[in-house]
Amino acid sequence: MNKKTIPKGEFKKIVKDSPIPAVDLIIEVKDGILLGKRKNPPLKNRWFVPGGRVYKNEKLKEAVSRIAKKELGIGVNVKEFLGVFEHFYNGSEYPKIDKHYISHAYQVETKENNFSLNQEHKEIKIFKEPKKGFHRYLKDYFKALKKSPKKIEEELFL
Repeated sequence: MNKKTIPKGEFKKIVKDSPIPAVDLIIEVKDGILLGKRKNPPLKNRWFVPGGRVYKNEKLKEAVSRIAKKELGIGVNVKEFLGVFEHFYNGSEYPKIDKHYISHAYQVETKENNFSLNQEHKEIKIFKEPKKGFHRYLKDYFKALKKSPKKIEEELFL
């Protein structure tokens, strides 16, 4: 399968005109959920879960593994699919262009505890509970961990 990145100019047009399919990783470690403080828009300087877009011809679980390895240098095992979440952001890496993700959220676990940072995060930290000031989409993920996938679907789409 051919999995390739999209040239920057083409990706800008896609961000402007289309939603982006993505995966988000809710990574369980023994003391809580692993979050990264983002370096890049749309949530620059905010805590959020690792995640990213899905490449053409890439299976969702392959994207989960790729992103965990790329963003944190770890392997993960998918524990549960939490559901599909729509994220609408004012702004993006492109001036005056908003971003829309359709994100597939996965609860994952890892036995590893040596996390590395890449260009996505300036810091990583484990949180037991959502904190004041967390983005509402992140709070949705904390709530989703406590509910069944069927209940999540009912709340989001009905």
